[in-house]
Amino acid sequence: MTRRIAILNFVLGLATVWRLLHSFSATILTSSYLPWSATAFLPIQKRGRQSKILPAASILSRKLSSSLNAAQFPVIVVGKIIVDEYGPPDSASPPSTLTVGGGGPQAAMGAALALAAVKYQQEGKQLLSSSVPPPQPVILVGAVGGLDFGPDEEQELQTTLHGALQEPPLLIQGNDCITPRIRLWHEGDNQILKWYAVNDSFGDERGAGRLWKLVPSKADLQDTIEKCIEAVSQKPILHIICEGGISAPGKNGDSVPLLDPTLRRSISCLGVEPILFPQDDTGHVSHDDAMHCIGLLQKILVGENDHRQASSPTIPLIVSPDKAAYQTMQESGCLPLTATTSSNSNIYVDSWAVREGPQGSTIINNEVAALSFPAATLLELVNPTGAGNAYSSAYTTLRGCGYDITTSASTATGVGAVFCEYNHCPPYTYAVVQRILEAQTEVLAKLPEGVGKEESRLKKSLGPF
Repeated sequence: MTRRIAILNFVLGLATVWRLLHSFSATILTSSYLPWSATAFLPIQKRGRQSKILPAASILSRKLSSSLNAAQFPVIVVGKIIVDEYGPPDSASPPSTLTVGGGGPQAAMGAALALAAVKYQQEGKQLLSSSVPPPQPVILVGAVGGLDFGPDEEQELQTTLHGALQEPPLLIQGNDCITPRIRLWHEGDNQILKWYAVNDSFGDERGAGRLWKLVPSKADLQDTIEKCIEAVSQKPILHIICEGGISAPGKNGDSVPLLDPTLRRSISCLGVEPILFPQDDTGHVSHDDAMHCIGLLQKILVGENDHRQASSPTIPLIVSPDKAAYQTMQESGCLPLTATTSSNSNIYVDSWAVREGPQGSTIINNEVAALSFPAATLLELVNPTGAGNAYSSAYTTLRGCGYDITTSASTATGVGAVFCEYNHCPPYTYAVVQRILEAQTEVLAKLPEGVGKEESRLKKSLGPF
């Protein structure tokens, strides 16, 4: 521990040397791709394993980029990095398309597009000196396999993100692990996503079962959060995609860092998207999975005991399950989530954003009645994969920045709609931003008279909700 502190102090001392650098090479594995000569990785020892934060050069200068916009809360998105093989279910057939995606990149793009949309809505034509919006203060954190994620995969991930993020993805390498890989296809008029794991890449020995249990660790996330605060003097919004099932890969290790009191004191808003898969035979989430997920969410709400905490909760928690997961959790009779007075938790439940696919979404909030938001009409249904991840992060981001429920949900609906209209992540252009706002306008027009209209304006202060 003493050695780790010494290393970090040395790192922070070097940070000022690079403060004027505005961009960093994105998560590179070899020195030939680094823009300067630093090649040593910064190892983090945790639970008997060693992971590496990439790139080392960014860690050496990690006040983050000085271009982070202090007018908006920085957003940290923690999600899964998955190699996607699009093609027929026959494994012998070569995939028609290969991308590096997963919920993490899709959620990061969703957050960036939401911020770009509301900024364009406020400033309009003043921003149109370019066809591309400025990058947004969003950082993607994800785990990759140390055995198979190289420069080609890194470049493919950058292609997926279209330059939408101010900071390069921060990838945490799991030694002796492989990156999860899936074959996926759509059935039923492109509405039903089917997939299976390739090469046991979700297994416990060296696949997702091991990788997601170990990384990102509490230390990985806390380091990223601290550098965000150092860069813009604001606590970041943290949005995380968590496996919620009782037999999920990684044994729910991805939610463990959220229990830490120090981490919880260091953020301004927490968004959790729990992932639960319906059973093949019924199409419903099992009761056991739902109860297990409720237990995880309850732990996140309460956290580990923190004697330093203030008497009243100040950090909003936003939970964004899909409809199948929420229905089974609701039927269990264990909702709403509550924190006992003895828990001394600094987190409270702001809202549930229940994703309902083609039917839109429902926002359940303690202060207002449940609000139903219809879906936007799609120009064309191309590929709905990732739309839910994008919606969830967009909603969390806007609520975390102080926007009201109506603005947050309608804009997030527009973001989700645009994701359905492209094969993968949509391009990061003003044409896409305008399409999001067009969809948002349609959603607002569909709301019943008077619903949400009284809170449709941006709050003047970025304070509690």
